[in-house]
Amino acid sequence: MTTKELNTRTRWLYKKWTSRRSVNTNLWDTADWREYNIEQMKIKTEFAILYKADQECVHISFKSFRMMIRMNQALRVIPLHQFYLNIQI
Repeated sequence: MTTKELNTRTRWLYKKWTSRRSVNTNLWDTADWREYNIEQMKIKTEFAILYKADQECVHISFKSFRMMIRMNQALRVIPLHQFYLNIQI
């Protein structure tokens, strides 16, 4: 995956994740929650793919890095004590 693809997909995933956070869930029924859980699993899977594409944080931009940190704090895809452990400074 190229640097441009990595950063573009990270921004796309962040926008998708933030759009789902601001939805009013008070009136949801079981089908809505099932759809939400399926969407969350897709987001977590895509997050894991993006994380594994650049574990050493060499090709990701600073802005995308901050987005990945915010998403991981909420979704807990990668344990926090292992998240970007091998950063190359």
